[in-house]
Amino acid sequence: MENTPDLEEAVFRNFTTQFSLSTLKDKNIGLYWPMGYELDCSLIIEHLLKNGIALSFPKVTANTRLLEFYRWNGKDKMVTGTKGTVHPPLKGKSPVLPDIVITPLVAFDRNCYRLGRGGGYYDATIAHLRQQNKSLIVAGLAFDTQLCLFPLPCEAHDEKLDIIITPNTVYNSN
Repeated sequence: MENTPDLEEAVFRNFTTQFSLSTLKDKNIGLYWPMGYELDCSLIIEHLLKNGIALSFPKVTANTRLLEFYRWNGKDKMVTGTKGTVHPPLKGKSPVLPDIVITPLVAFDRNCYRLGRGGGYYDATIAHLRQQNKSLIVAGLAFDTQLCLFPLPCEAHDEKLDIIITPNTVYNSN
C-alpha cells in the first residue's frame, strides 16, 4: 500500500484519539522512521515535537536482537544504521526507556499480533521493555489492507501489541 496524505491524516486522527496530549505529557514515545512500504508517521512525529513530547527512535544493539531507544530533538540529522534503519546521533547520549512504543508492521490480525520484517527485533525488544516497564504500551501503525482475515501463526516469542491503529479502525487487544 502506498502512503497518501489522506491515509496519513486518518491514522493521525485515530492516533490523537487514542493518545491525547494530556496522556502523553511527561512520557517518552518510541517511534520508528518509516522505511519503504511502512506507514508514514511523520504527522505524528511533527505533532509530538510541536507539543514538547519526548521522542526516541530505535537503534539495533550490536550482537543482539534488541533495539535501544535514543532521544531525538527533531533538529539533529538522523544517522543511517543497520539494515537501512535511521536513528538519532548517539554522541553523548544514553539509551532511554520508552513509555509507549509505536511499531511498524507488515501484517496483523484482529488479536493484535503482528508480522514484522522477520528479524524478531521488535518482539525481543518489546519482551525486554515489558520486563523493565510493566505499564509499557505498544501500538502498531498499519494500513487497513495489512489486516489478515485469519489469526496469524504465533510462536512463544511473539509479542501481542496493545493496540493497532489503521486509517479506519483501532484494534485493541484487551
